[in-house]
Amino acid sequence: MDEEFAKPFIEIQKHIPKNQTNVFWIDCKDNSKNIITRNRSGEYILYKLKDRKITKIKQSQNCQKLQQEAEKEMKGLR
Repeated sequence: MDEEFAKPFIEIQKHIPKNQTNVFWIDCKDNSKNIITRNRSGEYILYKLKDRKITKIKQSQNCQKLQQEAEKEMKGLR
């Protein structure tokens, strides 16, 4: 994998807990990232990564619900 292409993946992966895998992320207007991860039990978790600090926003069994939350954050509606 190209180093420049892998850089965002590595940056995100080092902030999320080891028992979770990154499903996808959205870049926001304020230079932060909304990240949705999945843990081993099948729960999806929405995080916000800003200034190298990660904050848990919401947890749900429904990934689409978290995607909608992430999109609201991205558009600045929250």
